[in-house]
Amino acid sequence: MQYLVLRPFTSYGVFYKKGDIVDESMIRSPYLRRSEGKIVPAVSSARVPEEVGPTAETSDSFIEDSIKDTDETAEVEAEAENKQEEKDLFSFSFTPQK
Repeated sequence: MQYLVLRPFTSYGVFYKKGDIVDESMIRSPYLRRSEGKIVPAVSSARVPEEVGPTAETSDSFIEDSIKDTDETAEVEAEAENKQEEKDLFSFSFTPQK
């Protein structure tokens, strides 16, 4: 198994720096180095799996719908506030003076 070096360390008299790919046989106590956060298993392939199926589309449309709902709610609240202000402008109370 190969490991990617995250933090510099020395093993069997050899200095390994960040970014090096090292074979397991070249590292003394790879389990300990992994627990210290100095190495991680190297990925053997550079391909990244693509999202397939309707889940990606569903999640995007769900986010867009929630954004639209929030926008519509804000618009409705703004309209209600404007109507209340208009009512306050045109309403008055008359109290006769003696």
